[in-house]
Amino acid sequence: MNGPRDRVYDILARQFLTAKEDLADETGPGDIPAWNSLGQLQIILEIERQFNIHFSVDDVMSFNNIGELIGLVEDYLAAEGVRTP
Repeated sequence: MNGPRDRVYDILARQFLTAKEDLADETGPGDIPAWNSLGQLQIILEIERQFNIHFSVDDVMSFNNIGELIGLVEDYLAAEGVRTP
């Protein structure tokens, strides 16, 4: 089973129609043209659906790159008692 990091990368690669290898923890909205406000909403909704979590508005606005998004997902999973690899 893939851990949260791999799953978030899979979601982003599908959403932005790019190879996972082209993404990095430092990649952010300024690096991917499709990562605009609509793209942000779509990835948040898909991550919430895939991980069965619900972000606050503040959390949605707080991350600036993929690494920070992964950290946010891991924090939510930890708060719910979900063990991650």
